[in-house]
Amino acid sequence: MIALLDTINTIRKVALGRTPEKELLGLDMGTDSVKIVQLARRDGNLSIKRLLSESRPDSEREITENEAIKRIVNRSGIKTGNTITTIPSRDINEKFIMMHLSAAEKMEDILRWEVKKHINYPLQEAVYDYHLDPGGESDELSVHLAITKRELIENKVRSLGEAGFTLSVIETESRAIRRAVSANEKVEGIISGVVNLGSSSSTFVVMDNGELKFCRDMDVIGEDIDRTISKMLHIDMEASEVAKREIGLDRMVMDGQESEPTSVKYNVYSAIESQIDRLIAEINQSMHFYGIQSETDSRLDRLYVTGGNARIPNLIPFMRGKMDTEIKIFDPADYFEKMDGNGGEARDSLVQFTVAIGLAMRGME
Repeated sequence: MIALLDTINTIRKVALGRTPEKELLGLDMGTDSVKIVQLARRDGNLSIKRLLSESRPDSEREITENEAIKRIVNRSGIKTGNTITTIPSRDINEKFIMMHLSAAEKMEDILRWEVKKHINYPLQEAVYDYHLDPGGESDELSVHLAITKRELIENKVRSLGEAGFTLSVIETESRAIRRAVSANEKVEGIISGVVNLGSSSSTFVVMDNGELKFCRDMDVIGEDIDRTISKMLHIDMEASEVAKREIGLDRMVMDGQESEPTSVKYNVYSAIESQIDRLIAEINQSMHFYGIQSETDSRLDRLYVTGGNARIPNLIPFMRGKMDTEIKIFDPADYFEKMDGNGGEARDSLVQFTVAIGLAMRGME
């Protein structure tokens, strides 16, 4: 137990972005799949050295994270040292606090008080860390505070240790997303948002001039879309996933040329529409809250959509018709060259690897 707690204390000191190590593995563990990315530098640019995934289909959800990870390791022979992973955004309480430079010497006392305000369990059961960014004024600091339960960290450390991994860092999804997008997109001088639309969790982050200023765990997830399609078409979840991927937001339905209530395309469109409308409402609500919190204009200049469900056909045109902002997909495949013989799976799109790539990029900073 002492060794475990020592590991936790070490992780706590680097949880939000300090002390990078070279050649880190980015490990993103979701309920539907496990993804591993390793990057390398080639000709001054970052390339994907390893790109690996293991699905955990509905019928095999009993498969533990350990088992899914071991399958990847056994299949690829990848070395498991220096790994960085994340805790799901739904399990982390993240706060952004503006602080005057003069208060920096009392940082720990201030943050302990802040932590107590935002948890409903004893302080000794919490693990927290923070990251400092320049504030809007020269005499201010923006403090990104992340809080989670010690039990979750202990379980993560133990689980990966049993799977043979050497865990170097635990980081938030929000910082991994920010790193991946801001390093590859021109976000200087604008307010940009990123929604990572996954199967079992979705994260929305706001960046001002490329710096992380707000994040939120979103209620709308890919499984919600699948369940809605399943109910409307009376099909199972596996068939719903296929319909979502292959039919999506059909253009003829979007343009009003197909409106027959018994049409499969119409029903799939209606099911996806209802959930994406919820997502858009949550983004708008989040931006309203961000504007009040930051006392700034809450209008998004640009919204990036990433994550596995960013591949829903015609999702971006649909969202553009509903929102008054520039919207585009963030796909790491547009920026990262895959090295020959990387031992991974060739994919046309890497939107589902955004978090894992953002984690691995920390080791290349």
